[in-house]
Amino acid sequence: MIPTSDQTAPRTTAECTHSYARLGARTVTIATPHLVSGPICRPTMNLLFSLNGRPFSLHINSQQVLHTTAALVMPGQLRAVTARDCALLSISVEPGHALFQTLQQATQGQSMQVLKLQPRSEAFEQLGRCYNDTAQTPVTNALLIDILAQSGLATAQRVPTRPRATTLLQAVDAKLPERTGAADLASQLGLSTSRLSHVFVAEVGMPLRSYALWQRYRLALKNLESGTGLSHIASESGFADAAHMTNTFMKYLGFPPSEVAKRCRISFRTAAS
Repeated sequence: MIPTSDQTAPRTTAECTHSYARLGARTVTIATPHLVSGPICRPTMNLLFSLNGRPFSLHINSQQVLHTTAALVMPGQLRAVTARDCALLSISVEPGHALFQTLQQATQGQSMQVLKLQPRSEAFEQLGRCYNDTAQTPVTNALLIDILAQSGLATAQRVPTRPRATTLLQAVDAKLPERTGAADLASQLGLSTSRLSHVFVAEVGMPLRSYALWQRYRLALKNLESGTGLSHIASESGFADAAHMTNTFMKYLGFPPSEVAKRCRISFRTAAS
């Protein structure tokens, strides 16, 4: 059972001392020693781990989960995290990742799931190494499988990514950073716009617009390392303007890109991780 209460997520001032982010092929991993986020909502699976044993508070919609050291949050859930001095490792798992559809099937529509960790296990120690050196050490698929299996999720029977989903994702990715409309993509794939929207949700697991926006956000994270102005980064990442990029960062991360550039060291890895 998930411990809950009727309290909604409190409105607090966002806090983050500093952090490290690694962009994998289909993951975004962020390590931070101290985090208080306002309500955010991501289109990805999100794994949260406290690696020093201190519990964090996780608020999902109208539910409150207390004293949790590990959790899996489903896509599209409004949530807020209070993780003071927790050594928090956050892993966003995107469509196209080897475990995305497996996790969807294993959680059977739940908004979130509390996970169990064995602090003395080899997998937990490896997570700790990823946290302490996340700019260099990726969270591999094998490590995620070990952690999730240890936590009781049915990941042994992995659900392969559907071939049609791969085709759809590749078609969107190939156009980045261009803002390709649904009509253009539908024409390229020989589908009507309405049919494309239906097929994308059915095959990928989220709307086309949500996936494309997340990919532009990822690209903006990478481009922040250039140190150029926000307007230039927004343009290079496919956003209409800097305000649109900032709104997206606030929605997904809870912090504007100007603060992320100051407080976060970002690295990029093209190989699957």
